[in-house]
Amino acid sequence: GSQWPGMAQKLMVIPAFDESLRASSKCLEEYGVDVYGMLCSSDATPYQNNPLNCILAITTIQIALTDVLEMMGVTPDGIIGHSTGEMGCGYADKAITREETMKLAYQRGAAINGMRGKAGSGAMAAVGMSWADLLEQLPQGVVPACHNGADSVTISGDAEKVAAFCAALTEKGIFAKVVDSSGMAFHSPAMALGREKMLAMMKGVLPVPRERSSRWISTAVKEEDWESDLAATCSAEYHVHNFCSPVLFHEAVMKIPANAVTIELAPHSLMQAVLRRSLPMTVAKIGMMNSRAENELESFLQSIGKIYQAGVSVHIEKLYPAVEFPVPKDTPMLGPMWKWDHSHDFPVIDCAQDSVRGGGVASSGSYPIDPFAQDSKEAYLLDHCIDGRVLYPFTGYMVLAWRTLCKLKGLDYLKTPVVFENINVYSATILSKAIKLDVVITPGTNQFDIIFEDQVTASGTIYLPEDTKRFYYDNLENVPTTSTMSSDNSELDSAEAYKEFLLR
Repeated sequence: GSQWPGMAQKLMVIPAFDESLRASSKCLEEYGVDVYGMLCSSDATPYQNNPLNCILAITTIQIALTDVLEMMGVTPDGIIGHSTGEMGCGYADKAITREETMKLAYQRGAAINGMRGKAGSGAMAAVGMSWADLLEQLPQGVVPACHNGADSVTISGDAEKVAAFCAALTEKGIFAKVVDSSGMAFHSPAMALGREKMLAMMKGVLPVPRERSSRWISTAVKEEDWESDLAATCSAEYHVHNFCSPVLFHEAVMKIPANAVTIELAPHSLMQAVLRRSLPMTVAKIGMMNSRAENELESFLQSIGKIYQAGVSVHIEKLYPAVEFPVPKDTPMLGPMWKWDHSHDFPVIDCAQDSVRGGGVASSGSYPIDPFAQDSKEAYLLDHCIDGRVLYPFTGYMVLAWRTLCKLKGLDYLKTPVVFENINVYSATILSKAIKLDVVITPGTNQFDIIFEDQVTASGTIYLPEDTKRFYYDNLENVPTTSTMSSDNSELDSAEAYKEFLLR
């Protein structure tokens, strides 16, 4: 079983979990059993050779896990139980109540304890073989009890024969290991000895069969019999049948969709290895509890996080007491607890994200311009003097848009041709001091804006041309041109050159 001393103790700090454990334990007061007290103790003695206590502890924890998950909004689309786990299925499916589930578990455990010594010396073992191959080799007195996976079967039967068969398999290099079953050959024909007594005891709890939903996939009835009256209800007869019949777990697991999230509810997630081998990688496989975890509570919360990461909506706030407003003045603030992690550097494009025209997300670049600084590479801008004022060149706006687009594309702008369209200049930018110009480019529309001191100074469209499109200058030799200058080569000094520029 999945029981272990001290299980669930660290989870008792969760109010809903602790309340569920107490409520389930209270259901058995009339039998003089204190499951909660047993769970609070780290003594292993109560679980040693006592199937009743093991079943009660496991069932109590499974109910608590179901309650906590449901409280957080995690409800199952499918439910599968392994052996005694089908009583938990009845509770999760809401076919039976908490009290009925706990009392069924008690009656099952009490019946098993009453059978001890009367059903002979039994044993069980885990074997690494397929169900079909195993059937061909099993000796008389040993049967397949649990079909866990494609290559994982639990066998059950006479203790001596089980041990001998395991030894023979080990010699052949096949995995075979006897497991602790308290001297009982569960899910074997030997269990028929206690069938009638268990049925009578369980009928005292469930006198009338309860309807169950299609979410609950049976592991006690073959698929061809799923439409039978036995498989259609949660009843005393069904749970007795579960006790006496093989566990067809693998057949049920094969019904799990490829995009499912599986959550194992048990004190220790025994079935994770089987699920990993049986289900595709696309299925998330999460166990809620682990006996080997250094910190049981932390491991539990991490499992909740994994459920969320798998895409399931989880209302984690439900685990904590509701906040009453206004909060006391001495309530500590969360802000100081959060700090930026500067331990890693990531090379990224130096641009901001902003929302502009058409609801699109714009990419931008910021360019400080200081031609007055010593050794400035932009000192040439001071020669752009118009009417006695130094102005930032209008073509400079176009170059900044060009640089920004290529930076966003990860290209060298000096080697990348672009196309400008619909260029508009709204105001001149005077260079009397260092300035900063921002360029905003909207993907989709390719619209660019040049912004100075929160005002748009220029705008237009810029984009990378298609590779197949020829540039206008490819055919310049065929375009007739006119010139005011003579065809002879002429040299102009600076004053004459600027005069020609001014005239044109």
